[in-house]
Amino acid sequence: MSCVPMQLMGAVNSESLLGDFIRERQQKGAVDVTVATKFAALPWRFGRGSVLSALKKSLERLGLPSVELYQLHWPGLWGNEGYLDGLADAYEQGLVKAVGVSNYNEKRLRDAHGRLKKRGVPLAVNQVNYSLIYRTPEENGVKAACDELGVTLIAYSPIAQGVLSGKYTPENPPTGPRGNTYTPEFLTKLQPLMNRIKEIGVSYGKNPTQVLQTTLINSSCFPL
Repeated sequence: MSCVPMQLMGAVNSESLLGDFIRERQQKGAVDVTVATKFAALPWRFGRGSVLSALKKSLERLGLPSVELYQLHWPGLWGNEGYLDGLADAYEQGLVKAVGVSNYNEKRLRDAHGRLKKRGVPLAVNQVNYSLIYRTPEENGVKAACDELGVTLIAYSPIAQGVLSGKYTPENPPTGPRGNTYTPEFLTKLQPLMNRIKEIGVSYGKNPTQVLQTTLINSSCFPL
């Protein structure tokens, strides 16, 4: 009997389900799926070999020979050089078409870019929290470094966990953990921005989420 840590259950299940979907599409003769997945730098994963091992298990679940993008989900507490070497190994072995990182600050980004460059491996992306109400990547040097190095900045939470979609109002705030951040007071202050987003949407026949997608794509950031 094998045990899978709870932190990995979501990835195992989602990759298995996606693999089933891809196989069903292939059987129908229609498949055009681009897959990106991540390596979690968990404390019990050591060295470059752990990156390749995790990737090969992901590929097995997906039923694919390679994926388009493989990222380090976050910096490890230690051993980041080994993780980056593992990404380069995966790229050189043709198991991934591109490699990237996530939640890397400017210094870590530059270090990762430089280490991969020595192997002749391009750093494709850095995925960070970025939205109209969370502009930290513009202030802490991350976006500027991405632009300088030719690294695509991928925005996660580009609609701020649904807040910028117009789903929530001061009278209808989110529940659960996000309700601690997006309080009625915060949402009240946000209304002028939401009103402007809606005005732009009405002009072009788009909803708030579509307006934000266009904004991010035009600023060279890819939302997920």
